[in-house]
Amino acid sequence: MEEIPKTPENGQPSRSSPTKQRDRASSSASFADQNRWQSNMGLQTFGASLHAAAQALFPHQNRPRYSKVYVLLARWETEPELAVSKDISRLYTVFKDVYHFETEMWKISDEGSQAEADQKIEDFISLGGDSEDHLKVVCYSGNCLTTKTRGLAWTSGYKNSKHRYPTVQWSKIQCALEEAMSDVLILLDCPYAETFTTAQGNGVTELIAANAYTEENNGVRKHSFADEYEAELRALSKLPSFSIGNFYQNLLCRNQSENAEQGKQDPAPIFIPLTQPDLLAPRSIRITVHEDDHLDHLDVQSPRLPTTPGSMYSNGDSIPSFQMSSAVGHGKIPRIAFALRLKDQFRVSDLSSDLFMNWLENIPSTIEGVKIEAAFHSSSSLLIVSIPICMSIYMPPSDATINLGPITSINQVLSRFQIPRDLPTPIPDSGLWDHMPSSAGETNGMRSNGHTNGVNGNSNLTNRHKTTRFRDQDQFIPDSRLDSNLRPRYDRAYSSGRSAASSFTEEPSPATSFDGNYEPEEPVNGSCQVPTDSGGARGSSGSQSKSSAKIGNYRDEPDQKQFPRLSKPVELLRNTYDCIVIGSGYGGGVAASRMSRAGEKVCVLERGQEKWPGEYPSGFIDAMKEFHVSGEFAPDVLKGNMVEGGDPTGLYHLIVGKGQNAFVGNGLGGTSLLNANVFLEADKGTMGLDDWPKELRREGELDKYYQRAKDVLQPVSYPHDWPKLPKLSMLEKQAKFLEDNGTKNKFYRVPQTTRFVGGPNSTGVEMYPSALTGMDCTGVNDGSKSSTLVNYLSDAWNWGAEMFCECEVRYIKKSPDGGYLVFFAWHGSNRGAFRERLYEDLMWVHARKCVFLGAGSIGTTEILLRSKKLGLSMSDKVGTGMSGNGDMLAFGYNTHEEVNSIGRQYPSPYNPIGPTISGIIDCRDQENPLDGFVIQEGAIPKALSIMFQTMLEMMPGNQAPQGEGVLDKVKHVAAQFGSRFLGPYFRKGSIEKTQVYLVMSHDSNQAILTLKNDQPVLEFQGVANSSGVNKIHELLKKATIAVGGTYVKNPFESYLSQEITVHPIGGACMSKDGTAAHGVTNHFGEVLTGHGTETHQGLVVTDGAVIPTALGVNPFATITALAERSVEHAARDIKKHIDFDTPNETLDLFGSPGQYIKASDSPARQDTMQIAAAKKLVEDTVARKANGFGFSEVMSGYVHVGDGVEGDKPEDFETAARTARGLCEESRFFLSVQTFDTDTTVNRADHKAMLTGTFTCAGLRGSPFLVQRGDFHLFRVDVKSPGTRNLVYEFDMISTEGQKYHFHGFKVVDSSVALGPIRFWQATTTLYVTISEAAESGGKVLGRGMLHIKPMDFLSEILTLKPSGRNFLAKLTSTASFMGYFARQSASLFLAPLVYQQYPAVTYNGYINDTSPDATIKIISLDNDGIETKMQIWEPRNPTIMTKNLFMIPGASVDHQIFALPTIEVNAVNYFTRAGYRVFVTVHRICQLKVAENHWTTFDARHDIRACLQWIRDNVSDEKIYTVAHCMGSVAYSCGLLDGTIPADWISGISCSQVFMNPVWSPLNMLKVKFSPDKLYSAFGGSWFSCQSTRDDSYFQQLVNQILRFYPDSRNEMCNNVSCHRCSLIFGRLWNHRNLNEATHRQINRFFGGVNMTLLATLKQMGWRGLVTTNGPDYEDLTTEKNIANLEGIPIMLFSGSDNQVLKPYSTDKTYTILRNKFGVAGYTRHVIQGYGHLDCWMGREAYKDVFPKVREQVDKVCRPEGYAYREPDWKNDWDDWKKLPKSSDWRTNSPENS
Repeated sequence: MEEIPKTPENGQPSRSSPTKQRDRASSSASFADQNRWQSNMGLQTFGASLHAAAQALFPHQNRPRYSKVYVLLARWETEPELAVSKDISRLYTVFKDVYHFETEMWKISDEGSQAEADQKIEDFISLGGDSEDHLKVVCYSGNCLTTKTRGLAWTSGYKNSKHRYPTVQWSKIQCALEEAMSDVLILLDCPYAETFTTAQGNGVTELIAANAYTEENNGVRKHSFADEYEAELRALSKLPSFSIGNFYQNLLCRNQSENAEQGKQDPAPIFIPLTQPDLLAPRSIRITVHEDDHLDHLDVQSPRLPTTPGSMYSNGDSIPSFQMSSAVGHGKIPRIAFALRLKDQFRVSDLSSDLFMNWLENIPSTIEGVKIEAAFHSSSSLLIVSIPICMSIYMPPSDATINLGPITSINQVLSRFQIPRDLPTPIPDSGLWDHMPSSAGETNGMRSNGHTNGVNGNSNLTNRHKTTRFRDQDQFIPDSRLDSNLRPRYDRAYSSGRSAASSFTEEPSPATSFDGNYEPEEPVNGSCQVPTDSGGARGSSGSQSKSSAKIGNYRDEPDQKQFPRLSKPVELLRNTYDCIVIGSGYGGGVAASRMSRAGEKVCVLERGQEKWPGEYPSGFIDAMKEFHVSGEFAPDVLKGNMVEGGDPTGLYHLIVGKGQNAFVGNGLGGTSLLNANVFLEADKGTMGLDDWPKELRREGELDKYYQRAKDVLQPVSYPHDWPKLPKLSMLEKQAKFLEDNGTKNKFYRVPQTTRFVGGPNSTGVEMYPSALTGMDCTGVNDGSKSSTLVNYLSDAWNWGAEMFCECEVRYIKKSPDGGYLVFFAWHGSNRGAFRERLYEDLMWVHARKCVFLGAGSIGTTEILLRSKKLGLSMSDKVGTGMSGNGDMLAFGYNTHEEVNSIGRQYPSPYNPIGPTISGIIDCRDQENPLDGFVIQEGAIPKALSIMFQTMLEMMPGNQAPQGEGVLDKVKHVAAQFGSRFLGPYFRKGSIEKTQVYLVMSHDSNQAILTLKNDQPVLEFQGVANSSGVNKIHELLKKATIAVGGTYVKNPFESYLSQEITVHPIGGACMSKDGTAAHGVTNHFGEVLTGHGTETHQGLVVTDGAVIPTALGVNPFATITALAERSVEHAARDIKKHIDFDTPNETLDLFGSPGQYIKASDSPARQDTMQIAAAKKLVEDTVARKANGFGFSEVMSGYVHVGDGVEGDKPEDFETAARTARGLCEESRFFLSVQTFDTDTTVNRADHKAMLTGTFTCAGLRGSPFLVQRGDFHLFRVDVKSPGTRNLVYEFDMISTEGQKYHFHGFKVVDSSVALGPIRFWQATTTLYVTISEAAESGGKVLGRGMLHIKPMDFLSEILTLKPSGRNFLAKLTSTASFMGYFARQSASLFLAPLVYQQYPAVTYNGYINDTSPDATIKIISLDNDGIETKMQIWEPRNPTIMTKNLFMIPGASVDHQIFALPTIEVNAVNYFTRAGYRVFVTVHRICQLKVAENHWTTFDARHDIRACLQWIRDNVSDEKIYTVAHCMGSVAYSCGLLDGTIPADWISGISCSQVFMNPVWSPLNMLKVKFSPDKLYSAFGGSWFSCQSTRDDSYFQQLVNQILRFYPDSRNEMCNNVSCHRCSLIFGRLWNHRNLNEATHRQINRFFGGVNMTLLATLKQMGWRGLVTTNGPDYEDLTTEKNIANLEGIPIMLFSGSDNQVLKPYSTDKTYTILRNKFGVAGYTRHVIQGYGHLDCWMGREAYKDVFPKVREQVDKVCRPEGYAYREPDWKNDWDDWKKLPKSSDWRTNSPENS
């Protein structure tokens, strides 16, 4: 082959490309680079880019995008021998035979090549009509060059007949391809040069080339790149689909791998995204293998989702959606590095490797996400991150990001050089990025993709253009009415609400499960497929199935895994509303919607849970989890037994009774969630019966309200142009048979509220056409069911109603404040584990105006019966006149024809089941209305299908057809065996040939409901054997035999001689004459008081309980109409107007309420008891998708309210509890603890969670008290006591009388529990309780006591532990976090001697009282040594009191800080300066001074004390001075007085703390004296013992620290503070730990120095002898008679702590005795401070209350005139005020020189 010449006429291949020119530019920063330095972005913006790239790679599509793929492979005709020609032929085979694409090989002519190419590309683009549903692939293999204009051109390596190299201008081809409507993929087996076109672009155009065009390659490849294309395309064909990003990454990886292995330097392939419709939301071309040129059966799955059966390997493993190149070794996959300039500042601990996973959850685990490679601080932080190649090519452009190219290793610099120890070391994965603040103007929630529920507004507004704001995003999307494709489904979005059980980020369990049943999907002969478009309505109007659309699978899109939530967590319940609605069925829904539209504040209480399509169970096991049975099981004549089982909040509730059973639904929406949707009005004959009030017997009375119900519920019949339903056809055939045999009837398709057209309903919620699953009875997952959840309740939510689930109302009583109190049992937070407490400790809510009972006839009647028993007056007729509406259930088993009446989750569109009821045989037109009845066909839900055949065949009394021939009998038996072995869905089987009969008729309305053991019992004897029932059975039998089937009664009737109803009505029947003698309510549903026509104002029944007679037809239409009428009257009664006219906007059920077509304000809400903060907490939790944890707790005990509740020490609470026990003042709380964000609770300082529940107290009026939004603190550090953790319960509570109180309770867990399991149990189960008035009422303490957890309650509490999170892993993480924290804190206290030791803190903490001296004086001792010490001076702070001087002497190793302690609220200096004293504190030579290391003793320190006194006399006043001396300071002082060094006539009085002249060591210190551990220490540690130590101390000191873990002491005095241990070794334990606060104890090292061994030896001698001595070696006794005489006339006060473990209290007692014996009793006092030790008398947090006043009283007695009385300030509330007081004196102005 000839070399392509570099001539002008053939272009200029040698000319540098623009890219090359840029490469040759100077390395200095260009203007563009410097401009980019100014750009930055927030993390949220970068996260959005990542999310966009991930979405491009892994779109949430459920079907292949392209119905057709066309491939055009181009090569030059004149190059038959080139390798590229062979390779492109193999590529042709891959596209044609592997992918089954329409593939064409185009050989470019060397003559007229440009014109030919233009036409060829135009024709190729036009293939298939240039549709958006098509993909065009253009592949070229050959050479190229650049033209004079630097444009790229294809060229042949051979000259044509004109001796020129034929060329084709690439720019024209590229422009044409970019303008195509279809997506285009371009594969070039040649270099590519940057080509600019004027094309705007329509679809996505992506280009991959062998390499970039450079001078070196000159447009000629040394080898073909088509073989790489072929290899990777073959490998990726194993996937169900793959993106071009995956394809390009594998090509690049293969290239680099081969270069490395073979030592080559082949240039890398390049990827160019030529066009993207939306740069901020890019899209990748995604390729799928076409099987037989048909794609309908394929599912393109997101990688984290379960795959369909069609995307499984033979061994059952899921096919991955991403595949790495097989040419790449492990760990060698290149990644693209980016430099990112951030607005945000970061911390090292924030740099986690999964920092960006919130935006990347839809990428498969085979791809590593974003890695942080380096980070730097600057004016805008610089972060270097690496991301997968496949993602990098779809990152939206930004000036704040710079592509640095591929990398394959970690930061090699950091891996080679050790980071210095004094610098912080970055630790990956050590923190969460949650700590980084969001940038201004940026928002969270990027994963939501802006999806809303996708509902349209009312049809009359379709031309109105509007936008919908994304929740939590500053973006807008166009109204979906402009383009339905932009409308995501409401089951494809995030929930903005919470589950009722406080599982705030709960991810629902899958609603469907495969149970192995045979469900054929092939078309049925003669049937038509369900239509997919009605032509009129927006969106699909045909039924949905798994093959044509996803039904109820909320996990199809991994970033949209949650459901709408209209209900709120009970934690957000207010304590009062205008109106309370009980129940949420048709009656409750009407009341909630209408009263909300009337502007009332409405609360809805529902016993069940909130479930949306996709959450309803379909399989048997899932259904049984939702099953609840209760009542009295009384089969036939046997004695009944009370039964109770299952989840009380479950979806299905079976009430068993005597003669009559009832099946009802629980959930937000009530039984409307499970009914068959049939909307039929009661016939005129029934409405004319005498049982009705005369007001309702008027003809047409309900017409207005029926129409109002229709306007909301929108009933329609099953469309005639929809597929034929076999069960409907059979019913029609049976109707004709009955008519031919003399039974007058009318067959027609029933009006029903099932949706057959997609689009918004009357209230703005988008609905979906029915998939005809036949699953209504267990809940429909296709979004077509018009339950009250999607109409009345959604409307109520939009107008401000607040709904709360798992709230079972028990009774109602009048409120003292007017209105009603509604008491309910809250089942949330697993409170049902406390079975005995659940229905005893009830919560309540106040209704100011109205209560609407809509809990269903049984639920409402039960509430009224219980309310009547508890004092609410009403008619004795309550519970009577109930009816089962004449309901009957029967079956026509194994008929001659297919019926197809077994529900399926995913029915075939060719053979759908249909709605549960589609047709009716209406036999109500009778002379006697009571003879009327209706027969409707039904469907059995899938959950019951597995047992259905066994149940039918084993039923007693089956009536098979008679006179059948042998062939018919054989078919009959074969069908039975077919269903038995092939499953209920076998088309020719007996089950598929079974008709289900649902009958409604009239009964005698004689059922009664009573309460037995506080549980409802339903009784209706003989209903199953009535003549009317038998007559209907005969008709059904005839109709069944007519179609060759066996007639089977329902199992309740066959086995138990009972009936079952799904339409219980009555129980609170309307009175026919308006008086309580004949009914419970009047014709408006208002409850009668029992006295004539008088009613309870505002107490209204709105459900089926008011209906006085069986209706003989599906009752919900009549219930709804009656409710509309009653609520209208109630609103009129309270002078409120219901706004029926204002339509809703398109309801975004994931947004906020208030979406109206016109401006209309929702009811104002007055926040109560921190509800605003609680709402924000919940919203933040939702936004962050945090994981939570909760549990419930019951504690009981005794709380005394009244006198004798003073004091807040444990013994005070014990005294109060004993008093309460004697007075039978029992108390109990039942509280649920909920942490919304476990990580936050665990990591924040106060470890706070939220409390909700009740508190009862016999001694306090108004029980039960409602607890809302209280605070629970888990193992909060007790700042008042070192080493102590408290479990704190803090909440306000409201009585039923409206009085507010405050509850404060705390559990104390400290070192006393160490290694003591019984003590640990007692500590964690004992709560010290204080009840007081609310803060706004003064906060007066009303009562105290103690509560305990009983062992059985503790076991129940364990069962309530419940994590919440998006998935199992999130829940597991939340549990591990919460329980791990609990275990760590418990272990740190239980294993106190063994846990990590506490070394001195680096920072100052808890310095709340900076008491700096007003002056510091340098003191020179007057002995020969001339030692320099200090004296600190504080001036008085009370101008109203004459200033007096007070001299204070600290002990050994400490200094002035023990008197001026900065970590307590009131220290001694504060106290005495506030009392009018100028305080002088000496810091003598054995204090915390450097000079203390020089072998000085207490005897030597007397010189420093004298020097200070001399200075005071010389410079301030020569009056006698009072002295307060502590410990060894007191000993030194006594030495000076006894030997005369300190003149006694200088002293006016002395207060001696712990000792004076007779030190006597404690027993443990005596042992130290005896065994002399100081000598052993001196041998290894030297002559100085420091009270401080660090982790870097010597090995010997570290050994000492470890040994001191086991210093012998009482259990409750254990701690892990190293300095505390060392102080105890040298002095003995210096305090009772409970008297110190945490800050003091934590920083003991700051207040202690150490002791020298000489001082220690002297002290040993003194303590052993019990008297003060001179220095050694003589140790002469100073307490001689002569010396003691020096003390005569000096008033002395002595005091000791009762628990002193340094010096025995006998030390002061001995001195006290000596002085009194010597000088008489006058002038000497002694005190023992109970509960104190040694130094805590000065450093204790409450020493200002317990110790200082005793000292001051003695000082005042000596220094102040007789009769002086000091008034203590209110230190508790005003302790900080003393700092603001000016000095009341100054020693400088009052000194002798200035006198």
